[in-house]
Amino acid sequence: MVDFESLRVNDFDVEDLFIKQGWKRYFDMLNGPIYSRLVKEFWMKAQVYDELSARLEEEVLVRKDPSLQGKSREEMGLSIFNGTVIKSVLAGVEITISRAHLAKLLGIEDNGQKISEYKNETYYRQNIKKELYDAEKIAGKANSMKDLYVVLFKVLISNIIPRSGGTDTISWEHQHFLYFLQKEKKINLVDILFGYLCQAVRESFEKNVATVIYPRL
Repeated sequence: MVDFESLRVNDFDVEDLFIKQGWKRYFDMLNGPIYSRLVKEFWMKAQVYDELSARLEEEVLVRKDPSLQGKSREEMGLSIFNGTVIKSVLAGVEITISRAHLAKLLGIEDNGQKISEYKNETYYRQNIKKELYDAEKIAGKANSMKDLYVVLFKVLISNIIPRSGGTDTISWEHQHFLYFLQKEKKINLVDILFGYLCQAVRESFEKNVATVIYPRL
């Protein structure tokens, strides 16, 4: 939840940056209700169905019936694999969440800069240091950024990118996010949200503890 009006009163008029990205519906949802029981049930049964899952599914059938070796998924009686999805069960009904579902829900397109690809990318780094910091030598310290970017970073980690631990350091991916946001360069929000959803579901499965993120979505 972001109180853009309070930020505006304190001379940080940043809402327009997010509106220009087409994310108004997303931020409106952050002020909506949370259906705790349904969210809990979803996360308890959620799993990521990816390319590896699809391949293992095929291998299980081939072991049971070797004559299926070399057959297509359709010939095996399986649905076509169209990309990674998140599956769960709510009230006995199978629920599937894909990137396309998120895009439709938020009224945005699944395109733009994929922040996850900028961990080792160096093309923008010099410009980022000059834009985000008063002195390049302090780059990488969140609290050393210019005030505007400190505020934007807090909005980012509180509402878009889940994060644990301290907030003093900032990754190159997140610095790219702030830079692209300020420069009005299109950011792929679907890629961010779906990527972190898959990560959280996998962690929940591995640790046997539900790591709930984006409960209002």
